[in-house]
Amino acid sequence: MLNPFPSLLVFGFFAPTILRLAVAFTFFYAVRITIRGKNALSKNIALNIFVLIEAIMAAALFIGYCTQIAALVGIALCIKSLFVRHDTHNAFPLDRTTYILLMIICLALIFTGAGGFAFDLPL
Repeated sequence: MLNPFPSLLVFGFFAPTILRLAVAFTFFYAVRITIRGKNALSKNIALNIFVLIEAIMAAALFIGYCTQIAALVGIALCIKSLFVRHDTHNAFPLDRTTYILLMIICLALIFTGAGGFAFDLPL
């Protein structure tokens, strides 16, 4: 099949970068909303650890450091968010479909790598 924009194929290396940044910003948004609900954070130590891991994973994805490991952690956090969400809605502010899409994007990042502008080196 012919590509309607063949000159854009040169920029295919930056597609994982866009996915990586989208996931990082979405997780940063979820962390920000969770931190604003300080009542839930002050009562639950496990939730504090969850939010800290989520913030570290989002920062690693943002700068492109250990992207595949951070994507694996992101998948684990999405799975946990899907199953525990009904108990503590304030801790997981995003919809189920958002967590499913984040999980799929993280899975794609495991296979494609970090893309451009990252600290990961291809082996």
